[in-house]
Amino acid sequence: MGSMMQVLSILGASGHAREVEAIARSLDVDGRHWAEIRLLDASQEALLDGDGDAVLGMGSPSVRQSVMRRLRDRASWPILIHPQSHIGPRVALAEGVVVAVASSVTVDVELDAGSMLNSAVAVGHDVKIGKYCMVNPHATISGNVVIEDGVLIGAGAVILEGRRVGAGAVVGAGAVVTKDVHPNARVVGVPAREIRQEKD
Repeated sequence: MGSMMQVLSILGASGHAREVEAIARSLDVDGRHWAEIRLLDASQEALLDGDGDAVLGMGSPSVRQSVMRRLRDRASWPILIHPQSHIGPRVALAEGVVVAVASSVTVDVELDAGSMLNSAVAVGHDVKIGKYCMVNPHATISGNVVIEDGVLIGAGAVILEGRRVGAGAVVGAGAVVTKDVHPNARVVGVPAREIRQEKD
């Protein structure tokens, strides 16, 4: 949680940023943690002065990575956990992690810096989620899964036990991952299969 009466800057100005703002406000209903909670778009980043708190408010893992790396030394990065989510024992959360309403993280889980679990995400035991990942609403990650850095998991997707999802991969909404996903791959369907990306 942020230090007393600092400003909390939500980096981004999209609908997703407003969702993160709502999580922050659920943690500060009495106004005692932050003097102000504000949304900052890219043109306002100069307002970060190294003395306040910041959290990522964008959905794209690559943008999350770029922004946090660029601004890492200009703010503190609190962990935001909605009060109506569940975090079990021996869960390690790194700086800048956000957990939205109704999410459940069981036991012996690691979430690395700048990652977000959106609403109603279920994470099983012994899961490792890398940096800058975005797990969208109602996704389920079974036990012993490894999600590498910069992964986007679509709404309602299911990652079955013991699978590995490689860095930069995209798992489509509603996909059921039954085997490992290669780095930078895009997978869709039930069971999930890799699709070719067309060149621009």
